[in-house]
Amino acid sequence: MGLLDGKVAIVTGAGGGIGRCHALLLASEGAKVVVNDLGGALDGSGSSQTMAEKVVAEIQAAGGEAVANADSVATREGAEGILASALDTWGRADILLNNAGILRDKTLLKLEEANFDLVVQVHLKGTFLCTQAFARHVQERAAKGDAGGRVINTSSYAGLKGNYGQTNYSAAKAGIYGLTVTWAQELAKLGVTVNCLAPMAKTRMTDTIAMVPDSMRPEQVAPMALFLASDLAKDINGRVFGIHGQQLLEYTMLMTDGATKEGDALWTPQEIAARLEEIAGVKPPAPAGAAEPAGPAAVIATAFRLLPEVFVPARAKGWNAVIHFDISDGTPYTVTIADG
Repeated sequence: MGLLDGKVAIVTGAGGGIGRCHALLLASEGAKVVVNDLGGALDGSGSSQTMAEKVVAEIQAAGGEAVANADSVATREGAEGILASALDTWGRADILLNNAGILRDKTLLKLEEANFDLVVQVHLKGTFLCTQAFARHVQERAAKGDAGGRVINTSSYAGLKGNYGQTNYSAAKAGIYGLTVTWAQELAKLGVTVNCLAPMAKTRMTDTIAMVPDSMRPEQVAPMALFLASDLAKDINGRVFGIHGQQLLEYTMLMTDGATKEGDALWTPQEIAARLEEIAGVKPPAPAGAAEPAGPAAVIATAFRLLPEVFVPARAKGWNAVIHFDISDGTPYTVTIADG
């Protein structure tokens, strides 16, 4: 029994790299797969069904079921054509893995408007169009008592943290994060979970990017996609997972407790400057009327405030620990935390 027996999956941009690995792994776990790939160059020019057909041949040679599709995710006709490949072949679609993308990298000062538009159209609008078509299909199934599905989007480090020379790509990938958390709320009523990958791997697209080492391989990304597509992740929704080689991580959007000004008077720039650390969550708010700690006391207060963030219960072997604080005034401070 495979994790995806009886499921039909659509993987866009699956002719090579990460998408190919997604398609192969999902098929190996029992999914019937629509292998979509425009078959063009990295910049999105040209098209050919050959790349998708080669992956289909690999799946079939391993005993799986797959069909090739070379429609563009960037048009409504293309998105509907991709879904139609699943419906015409197997009568349904259960999993959508939005992976297709192109690169046209330039810095802000050099980027042409047309190249900004094209990258956003493929990544961001393509994700929207394919997911809308898929969600409408699930809605039709749900009306007949057959709800449920998985949407797995693809963002990136560039979209979540920024990357020099990728204005268009970063904007599109940041937008995909926004789509993910919004759709997670909207599609829950249909039994659909929506999550996101933010992979880093050496592929045709990233071959010229020095920060991506050869040790980060595309096949290392696929297990997280398989997990999110399976029933093991039925309660996982609206989350973004990074895959950096053998390291798995989660990206979160944190919101600090901030600072509140009493009364109705607007904040002044000077007040903002004075309380910026509190606003940013770096420094805890002082109790009303209390003096701000200074010197070594301030350092120790900060250390204790940070303890909950760095303490990992699963790694604790006991309650006896000694923490040494070397304060800038040269005075050693020792805090002992012991059981009882």
